[in-house]
Amino acid sequence: NPLANIWRIGDLLPPPGTPDVASTWAAARRNLFRARELLKRKYNKGRVANPFREGELVYCRAHPTSSAVDKRAAKLSYRWTGPHRIFRFLTPVTALLGDPQTGKVYRKAHISHLKPCRGIP
Repeated sequence: NPLANIWRIGDLLPPPGTPDVASTWAAARRNLFRARELLKRKYNKGRVANPFREGELVYCRAHPTSSAVDKRAAKLSYRWTGPHRIFRFLTPVTALLGDPQTGKVYRKAHISHLKPCRGIP
């Protein structure tokens, strides 16, 4: 057989001092886990937890638009509405807001659009 002259079985086998496949896989898994933890730490470095709780009074960001017909300029409008009460959280970052006196729920808002109400409104 001509191939038997070219290939030697010793060339195809790993050298005798190399680790087995199981330990290689274990090392690869450890390295992947370490890399994932490092990326997770970098990603979450500037993140903060949700500072709001149910029942708190907050102001909600208004999104004013200019209107020539109504003679209204957005840059002169109020930036915040409220105070509103947080009745419950739909998701960790979405809150149901309502009127503090009547208890009527009338708005959903992301926590990035909320600001705590300090002092007596």
